[in-house]
This record gives sequence, C-alpha cells and structure tokens, in this order.
Amino acid sequence: MKKTERGRSGVCGEVSGEAIRVWTELFFRRMIELVIPSWNIAMKIAQIAPLIESVPPRLYGGTERVVSYLSEALVELGHEVTLFASGDSMTTARLVPCVPAALRLFSLGRMVVITDNASS
Repeated sequence: MKKTERGRSGVCGEVSGEAIRVWTELFFRRMIELVIPSWNIAMKIAQIAPLIESVPPRLYGGTERVVSYLSEALVELGHEVTLFASGDSMTTARLVPCVPAALRLFSLGRMVVITDNASS
C-alpha cells in the first residue's frame, strides 16, 4: 500500500485518517461488548499506559491510542476505570498522573532518566 498525505491508498481507494480512527474505535467497542458480558456488574479496572506519549497521543503512539479507545469504551459500559498515564492525558476515566506531562514532549531543561531498579 502506498501512503499518501491525506490517508492511505490501497485496493479500495483512498481512506482518510479519520475513517481509520472511527473504524478502529468502533472495532474496539464491539470487541469489548463481545468479551465482557453485560451482567450489570461494574468492574474496577486499572489501565497502565506508557509515559512517553499522552493518552490519546498527540503524535505517534499506537499503544497509547489503543489504551485510550479501550478505557473510553469501558467507562461508557459503566465500569470504574482508573488510568495510570502522563498528567496531560485526556480521558473520562479516573486519571492518576505518574508524570506531569508525556516524557517525549516534557522538557525542563534537564535530562529525564528512567532506570530499572529491579536489575540492581
């Protein structure tokens, strides 16, 4: 497939980025409806997103976009969702900011170092 400025071009013609976003969001909502039974029991669900991008991402961020669609659909179904993400994330779920802003866009004139303390 050849990528164009407005979207993607393929066998079915050109598809806009907005059409892809809408289709993906509808796909996730349908999958959640099929996987999570509607027993009228609200679940408490924690979602953890990478801190590199906000949720949903302003730039590229496939994982963050999936977390956003999933969180919004679960809240819409009546579940109590807590999202652990960067502080500049936009969500209808309860947001617990782990950093003030996405690390890719966050700059205070100093280098942010993330270490893995489990290996020491």
